[in-house]
Amino acid sequence: MTLADDTTRAVPDAAELIARARSLVPRLIERAPQSERDQRLSDATIAEMKEAGFFRALQPRRWGGYEIDLATYYDIEMTLAEGDMSTAWVYGVVGVTPWVLALFEDRTAREVWGEDQDTLIGLSLAPLGKVAKAEGGVRLSGRWPFASGSLHAEWVILCAFAPAEPPAAPGAPEWRMYLVPKRDYELLDTWHTVGLKCTGSNDIVVRDVFVPEHR
Repeated sequence: MTLADDTTRAVPDAAELIARARSLVPRLIERAPQSERDQRLSDATIAEMKEAGFFRALQPRRWGGYEIDLATYYDIEMTLAEGDMSTAWVYGVVGVTPWVLALFEDRTAREVWGEDQDTLIGLSLAPLGKVAKAEGGVRLSGRWPFASGSLHAEWVILCAFAPAEPPAAPGAPEWRMYLVPKRDYELLDTWHTVGLKCTGSNDIVVRDVFVPEHR
């Protein structure tokens, strides 16, 4: 049985997930001052969130996820916010990317989760990239702000306007997402703010990187 075929994982119910989030609140409060000084969430917090299964909430079942309802996902986020707003913010971004990845071809999910179903994905939705057609995909360049939680991710989803393809209207640009591995982008230390200090919402820079069609 491959990882992709494993749908036998027990899925906690809403009450259990909320209880796990609430049990984390005291530690989030305790860690918040140091996290603000570090301008990032602690590795311990991310590890505990993984262990609790929070990042699997919207992840496909066939890739080890829970496929829970959105209301429960939001309840987890709101509960985490009782302890630390930055933690909740990062969860709101990084926690939703498994659902976004499910919109890609399945071989894309295999690249990300084939060996480690706890692999995290960052996200920056502003369509600020430049795209050039290439054989088998595109070449992507640009700089994206507000990449919350990407300090803890191995991949990131970035957006850009691309030339339209049929049957779209000629010349009308299309808003598209591109999945890029950590080796192909740079994180710039730009997040120095008063609020939400720990989200690590730094800029991401990509310099003429090839992105295959399935990503």
